[in-house]
Amino acid sequence: MHSFILAAEPRGGKLQQWQSAILETFGAIDMRIRDDAHFSGAIRRVGLQGLQLTEVRSSSECARRTRRHLSGSVNDAVALLLIRHGNVQIDQYTRRNVVGADSFTLLDLAEPYEWMHVRPAHVIGIKMSRQALAERVGFLGSHAGVMRSAATGIGRLTADFLESFASQADGLPASAGAVFERQFLDLAELLLTARKTGTSLPQTTPAEAVYWRALAFIDRRLSDVDLSPQDIASAIPVSLRHLHATFQSFGASVYETILSRRLALCHTRLLADPQARIGDIADQAGFRNHAHFSTRFKAMFGVSPRDIQRSARTSQLRE
Repeated sequence: MHSFILAAEPRGGKLQQWQSAILETFGAIDMRIRDDAHFSGAIRRVGLQGLQLTEVRSSSECARRTRRHLSGSVNDAVALLLIRHGNVQIDQYTRRNVVGADSFTLLDLAEPYEWMHVRPAHVIGIKMSRQALAERVGFLGSHAGVMRSAATGIGRLTADFLESFASQADGLPASAGAVFERQFLDLAELLLTARKTGTSLPQTTPAEAVYWRALAFIDRRLSDVDLSPQDIASAIPVSLRHLHATFQSFGASVYETILSRRLALCHTRLLADPQARIGDIADQAGFRNHAHFSTRFKAMFGVSPRDIQRSARTSQLRE
């Protein structure tokens, strides 16, 4: 049995910390968060024989698992998820669903998916055998992303059992996992094969759609030193005023967001290639002035770019 908690620190490298924790919990994935300055999150993971409890709280996320991530991996697992707070958009099996609070859904970890929420969310899940569940309910694609109410009936019973299990999981013997796995498989079968009592919520709000389209455009153009809010507004397209208002509603200006994402990109590349020239990395992320880059980098992460590379080189030598 293993209990793991990650709480993002006030400074530095939150995307890398969060992506590492998500990778350990759900497997390889591409991850985006709003920015280091405003992101917060915590993950709890308790493993028993045959199943794993996961509990994730985060302020916002955008995650994608592709065929590339699945290539060569052995992942016979699905996750039965209880959305306790927030709305989560899930794209899987060519469908898009938005699953709201107090609802269950199924996520197939052996198939590509996209996962997104721009407001805080709290999700409790049970990872269990994909093959075992498929033998009970048939084609998993018929259930993935579909919203099932946790307010009444079998949904309420399953939610109560899951939350009770979550509250006591740290003290349970690992050998009890097989018993609980059968119980969760039984409940999942009843829940997924019952007549659907929940319906998908409307898709993301207009403000959320603008925000995520803008982030995607920013990420594609980070190397452009002349990238401006007007460029972003024209590409989406929305008015410049609407773009600024949308970003302010999510807690950071357009300029602050561009800067934080440039710095996060540099942080990732410094760790990935500790032999690279710091100036080249700064140039590729759209920084005109290397001194300005170093100052802002240290203000955000608490260490200099050179310190990051030195730490990465030390880690490589230890490995």
